[in-house]
Amino acid sequence: MLEEQILLNDRISVLLSKEGKNKDICIGVPHHAPLGKKILPCPTHKNSDENAGLIGLKISKQLDCSYVIACNYYIDSNKCMCSDYSKRIVSYNPRLLVEIHGHGGKNSNFDIEISCGNKEKNDKSKLFAEILSSYYKKHSICGDFDRIHFTASKTPTINTEQWLGIHIEILKEIRKDCNREFIHALLKTIIEFKKRV
Repeated sequence: MLEEQILLNDRISVLLSKEGKNKDICIGVPHHAPLGKKILPCPTHKNSDENAGLIGLKISKQLDCSYVIACNYYIDSNKCMCSDYSKRIVSYNPRLLVEIHGHGGKNSNFDIEISCGNKEKNDKSKLFAEILSSYYKKHSICGDFDRIHFTASKTPTINTEQWLGIHIEILKEIRKDCNREFIHALLKTIIEFKKRV
């Protein structure tokens, strides 16, 4: 698959995207790099989210929904609605944006942290975490804004009224092998969550 080959290439910077038939959902991955490439060529966001793009691609293919993945990118693409990453999401006009990130475990309070960017939408992030927890029990999961470290409170792609944004931070241990069980659980969670909001 050409897209996977691109996501595994640590020498190119590219925005990978496709509009899917399921137009209600878009999967976004703003800081992807392949496993082993820890540093992005971006002065304001150096830490990469290793393998996050592969998870995002697999989810979007199974949902047949749109995706936007910034690979080895030189800008912090989700921190401005004027970036090509953000503009591409806007052009797809989703109802739900699921933005996939990765963390190394040092600062996080949980293995998987979920946020909608503010306390006002805390019921949505808690619901998403509750559903995911029912399908995936191997790691700690939290969607409570007051308890998580990665709140996405300054992330424009999450804090917008154009769509409902779900910000997911995933422990590297889960991302490194593109854990099939986790991907299946996340897929089922997105489907169920969309029906309930």
